[in-house]
Amino acid sequence: MVYTFSEIEKARAIINGYGTRRLLKVLKGGQLEAQQFETPEVRSIFLLTGMLREHQDCLGVSVLERFKDFNPPIVLEEIERTIKRGKPMVTNSLLPYNANANQVLCSMVDYAQRLGTEHIGTEHLVYGLTVVEKSGASKELCQRGIVSRELDNKIRRYFRQPPVVANR
Repeated sequence: MVYTFSEIEKARAIINGYGTRRLLKVLKGGQLEAQQFETPEVRSIFLLTGMLREHQDCLGVSVLERFKDFNPPIVLEEIERTIKRGKPMVTNSLLPYNANANQVLCSMVDYAQRLGTEHIGTEHLVYGLTVVEKSGASKELCQRGIVSRELDNKIRRYFRQPPVVANR
């Protein structure tokens, strides 16, 4: 699904109002990651690496660790090897999100609303990272066997909600 500019702005407002402190910290970490890799925009992969750096007490990472052989420091190291590092940027303003990262934000808000949660957290971010299929973060997670349907079931089990049954 492709979101419009107004839908992206609405999702950002919802995140600012209902995002957990940890989520907001992770999103800020995505900004810092983009600056460290000298890119002019925040990409989905930086949202993932920002979250992996916050792996202590981070529900999104806890859900990922339920997948076999998912080790945040090792995954982070492997991702860093694939991203070209430039000179760190110093900026007083926020970098813009690229199209895929904006789609991730909208997808995570939609997912949180479908679950009926009163907050938006890193668990919703992880789901959003998996559903934007052409994004770098989705490709990294998919290579490790982490796909949106399985992730959704693990999140629902964590919150004791019934899993979604596939139509046959």
